[in-house]
Amino acid sequence: MSDADLNVDPAALSAGSKQLTGVGDRLGQVLADFSRRLDAIDLGNEAEGDKLVDEFNKNYHPGQLLKAAATVKRNIATLGEGVGGAAHEYAQAEQDAVKKAES
Repeated sequence: MSDADLNVDPAALSAGSKQLTGVGDRLGQVLADFSRRLDAIDLGNEAEGDKLVDEFNKNYHPGQLLKAAATVKRNIATLGEGVGGAAHEYAQAEQDAVKKAES
């Protein structure tokens, strides 16, 4: 496989990295808002005796839900950073190939 077989656009990778990072940032904002709203809900007191609410409260663990969502957010941010790093590496390889060809 020659260098010419690598058809990677570093600028497109960099743009993709910024988009992923933006998604992670927006997800973080949504999670913070979601957490505030969950804290405001107290179904146990408002619907005491309701079988559906009682079952929900037995199985509902907001901490686990938020932990899982935070993990997704971190993974998206890490993916965005990885794509950004790849963009940098491809751009550097492209520059090195040009310098090598010129010498």
